[in-house]
Amino acid sequence: MEYDVQQLMISKYVISPKDLPKERYNIAEIETGCSYGNNFSYDVASKLVALNYIILAKAYASSDIKLNLQKPTYDENGINDCWVNTKSRE
Repeated sequence: MEYDVQQLMISKYVISPKDLPKERYNIAEIETGCSYGNNFSYDVASKLVALNYIILAKAYASSDIKLNLQKPTYDENGINDCWVNTKSRE
């Protein structure tokens, strides 16, 4: 099965329900993660990942969309951020 990967922007580190794609967009998987090491500690990045996961889980509870959490990645040089990636069914 092939996937079309799309990255969504998050409103200041925490996803907003208005940013979420509708189920009708044929989404197979959603993953969320954050980086740490510069402006975020590992603890902060972990909590942001968990919060985004909870928001996604609530929004897609009645669907068959697979949700994945990515362990926070270390980046001491860039401005740390969070992301949500989607993979569409082909």
